[in-house]
Amino acid sequence: MLLGRAQNGDLVLATPRAVANCPGCDARLRPKCGAAKKQIWHWAHVTKECDAWHEGEGEWHLAWKSRAPRECTEVILGPHRADIRTREGIVIELQASPIDAIEIGERESFYGKMIWLLDGRGWRAAGRFRFARGRFRRCDACTTELPNGMQRTRSGCTKCRSGRLLDRALGDRYVWDHRRRSFDEARLPVYVDTGENVVMLDGQPSRFGNARVLSYADFCSAHGLAWDPARDGAGVPVDEEDYLPDFSLLPERISRPQRHVDCSADAKAAEPLSGVRAQISIEGSPLSDAVVSREADSTEAIASLLRDEIEAVRCANHDARARVEVAIWRNRPGWAIHDACCIEFSQRVVASLKAAKKQLRVIARKSRDVG
Repeated sequence: MLLGRAQNGDLVLATPRAVANCPGCDARLRPKCGAAKKQIWHWAHVTKECDAWHEGEGEWHLAWKSRAPRECTEVILGPHRADIRTREGIVIELQASPIDAIEIGERESFYGKMIWLLDGRGWRAAGRFRFARGRFRRCDACTTELPNGMQRTRSGCTKCRSGRLLDRALGDRYVWDHRRRSFDEARLPVYVDTGENVVMLDGQPSRFGNARVLSYADFCSAHGLAWDPARDGAGVPVDEEDYLPDFSLLPERISRPQRHVDCSADAKAAEPLSGVRAQISIEGSPLSDAVVSREADSTEAIASLLRDEIEAVRCANHDARARVEVAIWRNRPGWAIHDACCIEFSQRVVASLKAAKKQLRVIARKSRDVG
């Protein structure tokens, strides 16, 4: 608790040997005034906390509360104490620890006008939350119409690489790995404090989606909070793009009706079969045909082995004429399988792709540990 009520009725900050009571339940408070340089002095109940929704608060909670005016901090609303309630009546609920989906719904129903601000600094540091400027849209200059509404990308486009174009005018995007699924059903806006700026998730949170990236100064200005770059830091400029997998490099699956081909021993293929073609690229460059050391623990070695495994896949009775595209970007593979002869063939190819994906994940983890 950042503010206590003094004997004269004023809301006061904690100081050593000061005396104050809880503004909600009038219980006795004790000052918590540690000697650590960055520790924010605050109050704590001597006995049990009066708010059933209260959770342990760290320096992150207290720092955000200290940016709000005193009359907007820890506002008593019935049996609960809102972290911040702006002058416009919007509650900013600060959440650092996991929370149950049922309680999320209860808080949203109780407060009505509110937003969530999640502590995502740890996710950001671990690479679990990434964001960038711009969204991808279909490139109108390089796609041709096929029968039944299908589209195929023409090669040699000067504006994009695979039919999709990065357009910064469309807004921002994010990827949230191992997200907090309890927020999937959140009905009110969700913001994430990344430690560099604030990202507003567009719509219900998911693994990846659209967003709006705000600087700390802009977020605080929009909600009547104070942001002091000298004390709080300047943050990172919003226009500085973060790393996200370049989705324009990943192969695009062409939508087509499922082909039903009888691959039994007694049946004959309707068309000549020419075998599997595996096209693999790493960081946008085709995989070299040069011999790669199979003992090297590298992306190139895994990709080379994967190419051999895919081209060796056969269905039960004949070769397949499929074309398999694999694009590896920052050790994150994407793939598409075109013209597969049967489901059995596709399942075998996907099994090899998933095994390679696990190996690439290990390499990425080792790279982060070294870095």
